[in-house]
Amino acid sequence: MIRPEAVIFDCDGVLIDSERVANRILAEDLRAVGLSLTGEEAHRRFTGTSLSQIERVMLAETGRAMPDGWIDRHHQALYHAFETELVAIPGVVAVLDTLDTIGMPWGVASQSAPEYLEHTLSRVGIWHRALGRVASAKQVSNPKPAPDVYLLACARVGCDPARSVVIEDSPTGVQAGVAAGAHVIGYAADRPAEDLLAAGAAATFTDMTALPALLGLS
Repeated sequence: MIRPEAVIFDCDGVLIDSERVANRILAEDLRAVGLSLTGEEAHRRFTGTSLSQIERVMLAETGRAMPDGWIDRHHQALYHAFETELVAIPGVVAVLDTLDTIGMPWGVASQSAPEYLEHTLSRVGIWHRALGRVASAKQVSNPKPAPDVYLLACARVGCDPARSVVIEDSPTGVQAGVAAGAHVIGYAADRPAEDLLAAGAAATFTDMTALPALLGLS
């Protein structure tokens, strides 16, 4: 591939190993409206989907609204679990080191709220490295799969979306990156590669240490 001008990363499941914890807690939340899912089933259905979108899906499917305040309680449970369980995706810090060493700009585009991103990325030592280059779907009109958050991230990084590469691990996120006009590579460590390719990813990989070579940097 042509060497990109910038790299934009999704957060959960790409920079931080949070989805295993988040999907376990989400599955517990969904039992409140009568939907019995395992954490793995929640991962397949909802990774890349915002909590407000999940709320609307549950109302449509079950006819029952999620309990008042559940999103705040979900975040509180996550933060508590993250104190002991949250780590960076294996190999991703070395990738960021490589990008910084060669002077290639990078940023973050996530469905999650700004305060969540600051909390989680701080815990794994990434937040301070990405200051001013983190975009949340809460800061734009439409969440993924709309392109808005990737367009905002590219603007903050100062890159043309068409000359950037997006790293995503969910079909929803892949669709958003493609809609923004970026070249999307799917990180398929915890999801079938065909799901990401079907959503529009140009390629997939399962080992973060392979990313520099995929980007034409080594």
